[in-house]
Amino acid sequence: MREALLTRIALFCARHYRGVFAVSAFLAAMALVLFALKPPSIESDILDLLPRKNPSVQDFRQATEDFKSLDYLFVLLETADPEAHPISEYEEYADQLAEAIRETGLVETVEYRLHDFEGMVQALLPYTLLYLSPDSLPEVAQRFTNEGVRAQVESNRKLISNPASLVTKQLVQYDPFGLFPILKRNFAGKTRQLKVDLSDGYYLSRDGTALLMIVRPKRPAQNIPFGKELMAGVRSAERTQRERWTAEGEEGLEALTVRYGGGYPIAQDDADLIKRDAVLNTATSAVLVMGVFLWAFRRKSALAYGWIPLLFGILMTFAVVHLLGIHLNSATAGFAALLIGLGIDFSTVIYGRYVEERNAGRGSEESIATALGRTGKGVFVGAVTTACTFGAMIVTEFTGMRQVGIFTSVGILLSAASVFVLLPAMLQFHQIHKEKRAAEPSFHMHAFWVDGIARVAHRRPWTTLLIAAGLTAVFGMFALGIRLDDNIKNLRSSRNRGIHVSSEIAKKFGASLTYMMVLLESSSPEGIVADAEKVTEAVQPYLKTGDILFTDSPSTYLPPVDRQRLVVEALRRQGEAEFSFTRIRRTFLASCRQEGFNPEFFREYLVNLGRMLRPDGPLTYDQIRRTPLGPVLDKFIVEKGPGRYRGVVYLYMSEEFRRFEPTGLIEAVQARVPEAKVVGINVFSKALRTLIKRDALLAFLVGNLLVLLIVAADFRSFRMAAYALVPLCVAMVWMLGSLAILGEPLNLMNIFVTTLILGIGSDYGIYFVHRHREPDGAQMDRVIQEVGSPIVIAALTTIAGFGSMITSSYPGLRSIGYVSLLGTVYSMVTTLTVLVALLTLWDRRRLAREPEGPSS
Repeated sequence: MREALLTRIALFCARHYRGVFAVSAFLAAMALVLFALKPPSIESDILDLLPRKNPSVQDFRQATEDFKSLDYLFVLLETADPEAHPISEYEEYADQLAEAIRETGLVETVEYRLHDFEGMVQALLPYTLLYLSPDSLPEVAQRFTNEGVRAQVESNRKLISNPASLVTKQLVQYDPFGLFPILKRNFAGKTRQLKVDLSDGYYLSRDGTALLMIVRPKRPAQNIPFGKELMAGVRSAERTQRERWTAEGEEGLEALTVRYGGGYPIAQDDADLIKRDAVLNTATSAVLVMGVFLWAFRRKSALAYGWIPLLFGILMTFAVVHLLGIHLNSATAGFAALLIGLGIDFSTVIYGRYVEERNAGRGSEESIATALGRTGKGVFVGAVTTACTFGAMIVTEFTGMRQVGIFTSVGILLSAASVFVLLPAMLQFHQIHKEKRAAEPSFHMHAFWVDGIARVAHRRPWTTLLIAAGLTAVFGMFALGIRLDDNIKNLRSSRNRGIHVSSEIAKKFGASLTYMMVLLESSSPEGIVADAEKVTEAVQPYLKTGDILFTDSPSTYLPPVDRQRLVVEALRRQGEAEFSFTRIRRTFLASCRQEGFNPEFFREYLVNLGRMLRPDGPLTYDQIRRTPLGPVLDKFIVEKGPGRYRGVVYLYMSEEFRRFEPTGLIEAVQARVPEAKVVGINVFSKALRTLIKRDALLAFLVGNLLVLLIVAADFRSFRMAAYALVPLCVAMVWMLGSLAILGEPLNLMNIFVTTLILGIGSDYGIYFVHRHREPDGAQMDRVIQEVGSPIVIAALTTIAGFGSMITSSYPGLRSIGYVSLLGTVYSMVTTLTVLVALLTLWDRRRLAREPEGPSS
């Protein structure tokens, strides 16, 4: 019934080829109009590849959306000749560049020098002592004794009398009583700690080669259009600045380079690399596959037979998945190359049978009917099994792999449909065209001599099976040692310049890029701050061991109210003794006159000192929101609704904790704040390990079950189904063993693509067994010639198609290329050896029982 239906479809399309071409052209035009009206979007956020409903991923995604945690732009100014042109020579350049970046209107802040904090320091001077703990007040009181005041003023005079930097003068002006060391100890481990040289007041590297600017844009890095506008604006500002300095005759610009790191250039580089990979992989696959096709069939028209149905199927696939709302990302960027490698098989096998039929002297329509009807049965089942194996990936929770499954299963079915409709029309059109020119077409099929191994297996089946069993045992032992790489960061491209610059910044300035976040919720900002303080207390043991380098908490910028109240009460109790403003001011001014200071230099500080020693009460959230510190605090506390606030504490880790969190950290935090959620890439990587294994196994089992049921239903025999699938099982073992030998681990992308090998391996077995079950199937040499050769050509085109993925910028796609290439090679080899040997033994046994019986 299926053969008759396929035959009727083929003959209808052949006889009405003009209508087929017209409808196909109309559909292609509609697809192009769709892309023009609604261009495909690109998603570069790697979180989009992960399970959306997984709590660890949801919490991390929510944290990045609420606090824009990954969203900094680092601008790195470097000098290539620090001796002739030290980086300090470019501080004015940095000032003008920072102003130009602010003028783009796309950024909130540009941080690169201490001068930028002057307003913040002045605004918070009256509240200085409220940031200390009550235990620190005795040490502060020592600084305010008459002897302490005189000693500090004398020390200030010595600092100023030496060749002093601007920073030193500002430090004396803003901290004439030497409170900074006490404050520094109190903040130790609680704020971002950059390894910088602040002698000039700028964020200079300690080796004198670089200056760092930390830019906070207005929108997240995952907003690709905004990121593109931002990077274009910043680069334009830098280019204009360089041209201005060149025009003014400034020297040393040849030694200055400006590079960019952080979430924005990383996201933009990812988007550019995704586009590059999608175009390059597709183009490379097309060229390689065309080369194989042309060499195999030795006819330019064969290229059209293979490519026009395939490209039409790919175009229709992009249109369908675009309508389904699936975006192009780092997982689906190589989809077209993947589909080229798979879809070309259908044209290859059917056209190979058509060539054999024509070479046997049959006419065009009869050959079309045989190729599309008889061989088409196997191609149809192969397409369905391949689509089902990819469709099995829909059961996974990993969004990226689910999209790959949808992309590819839809693509396989549409490509197969294109072949069944377009190929007979094209074959008939070509035949009529040749007849009009009175030219007799010639047909060739060259299998690159690989099909010769099938003939060896046919002559020596037992030897073939013994060798295959030995290799399977060896590869199987290696396969047991294959490892799973579950670190999501290893899926990022090593060609991403933003990542390289960010890593250099981390090493040069100590800006750790490995961090965890503790999410807090409360009905008030004060509740967030109180819980944040508990978190910082809970992680103190990890700060002492160095597992946590430092924390960044809202309680650092807004001290807990209870602690502030204790400080206020202590100051009031001791106000007339240790903290008498009148006595301190009198002693300080007398010492200043004695040491030659102009008292006016400290006038503003003394005004603030009176408020510092006699605070009206605790510093509140609303008060601090009105100071220059308000935008900083907004990075830690957001209002989610009436009476609902969310806060975050950052825990910056050493690099050894990129894959997992320090032992017991989550438990320690939740013991103090039970409602707290600890999130991070290392946290959800750990949570996803089990999920990866479970989903991969589930997709593999579902795919296997679907293939077995479909093949068994097709052959109406579990024995024949088993024969068709044995090469696949052997190829899987060989592939896993080879990956282990090559040191190529499984990851959350290629582990699911093992289902691809189910489709490829089962296709080759199905094609071969289908041909073997035809009336003349016992003539193994003929079967090998008619099906073995097309299988070799199909495998080689698949390898050519997947080969381009090995050059991908993304390790995940490269690993898919390796898995696909090895699996395809081994599936082809095992089909031509193991399956041929098994069928040969089956024929001998059957013929021995029924010498005169027909082939089954």
